[in-house]
Amino acid sequence: MEESRIWDIMHQIAEGLKHMHDKRTMHRDLKPANIFLSADETIKIGDFGLGREFSEQTVEAYSKVGSPLYMSPEV
Repeated sequence: MEESRIWDIMHQIAEGLKHMHDKRTMHRDLKPANIFLSADETIKIGDFGLGREFSEQTVEAYSKVGSPLYMSPEV
């Protein structure tokens, strides 16, 4: 895979996460299995089964859900 293609994929993932952040939505199970590449090389972030939408008053999420292998060590 050429380097520019990898950067394009990473950029699309980052833009998708920014869009979710702007909409106050948290995925809570982001891992490679939930990143999809379409035939035209458009990235889609999927599987929002554990996702959560926050109100304007929500400051922090306290629940711990997701795939254990992809959780940070401190969790």
